[in-house]
Amino acid sequence: MGNQCLGNLRPLLAAPDERVRLHAARCMLSLGGDEALETLRRIAMDSSSALRLEALEAAAASARHSDSALLARKLLDDGDIQVRLAAYENLRQGEDVAITQEFIGRTFYLEHIVQSSRKLIYVSRSGQPRVVLFGEPISCHDGIFVESLDGDVTINAAVGQSQATIVRKHPKRPEVVAQAQSSLDLAYIIRVLCQEPSKGGDKGGGLGVSYADLAMLLKQMCDKGAVEAEFHAGPLPKISPNIKK
Repeated sequence: MGNQCLGNLRPLLAAPDERVRLHAARCMLSLGGDEALETLRRIAMDSSSALRLEALEAAAASARHSDSALLARKLLDDGDIQVRLAAYENLRQGEDVAITQEFIGRTFYLEHIVQSSRKLIYVSRSGQPRVVLFGEPISCHDGIFVESLDGDVTINAAVGQSQATIVRKHPKRPEVVAQAQSSLDLAYIIRVLCQEPSKGGDKGGGLGVSYADLAMLLKQMCDKGAVEAEFHAGPLPKISPNIKK
């Protein structure tokens, strides 16, 4: 149909049915009708709408990156965690400057979103392993004691201390124990836990804790109030059942 249908679609931006407004705006935006972005923005920002994620995705798919990124950044503090995570994913896929990342232990990415005011720790469980810190700086309290489910890793900071002691037993030789000191900054603790151990006795290495164990430790830290942040684990990978003929 092409751009000549824009005039017919424009009145639908004011339709009483929100879904009609959404589809009309999506079509117009994909045809170059930038005025439709405002309709998608209103839907995405409306906390009472059931179409927020669809509107955000439509904006990310067809709007200029600067426009869709601006909308996504505004939603990083939204009260709906699914909207916040969708906004983050759109920014991440667009390699937006709002997200910084570092590679930890040749295993996972530690990502930082400083401009979010709501503190959240997100751990992916499918695709590329990622730990995302929303709303930095995120720090641990003193007076904490957290340990992994198997007891091999402990994080301890006495009341009044500005540092945490992190201890890890060797997974195959429990009599061998590695110990490291860390500030109470959560990103620093993650680095100490999961960076690869140094070789030849050099200083500066980590304790080589696995991504799965890190995820459990982070959840415990939030559950116990050691970290004042919400914890959210991403969905598990979808496994298609085998169909026997």
